[in-house]
Amino acid sequence: MINYSTRDFATKEQLELYLLRQEKAFTPEVIKLFTDAGMLRRVVTQIWNKEQSHRVGIIFEYRDQEAYTKCQKLLEVQCPGHYRERLQRLRGLGQYWHQAQPLSRLPVPRTNR
Repeated sequence: MINYSTRDFATKEQLELYLLRQEKAFTPEVIKLFTDAGMLRRVVTQIWNKEQSHRVGIIFEYRDQEAYTKCQKLLEVQCPGHYRERLQRLRGLGQYWHQAQPLSRLPVPRTNR
């Protein structure tokens, strides 16, 4: 089960502040809580192909519906109110998947902030 959300910001600075807060909020300890609850993957992307737009995409992938429910409760505790405003949520079940190499071997891109 996948939850894909987008979030818009008025300025580039607000978007960058959000990304910094994400890094601080999702510590290795917090990520372990989510993975223990059934989260398989979390990805935060910066949408770059829209002019004058400051948007991120957030992907959460869960083992199943039960894992999704548990992780939603964790989000309320770990990040209260963090995912409520200016957020568009889309949910889907994976139909096709291609993976070029194991995720553990993929480089993690870092942005200059």
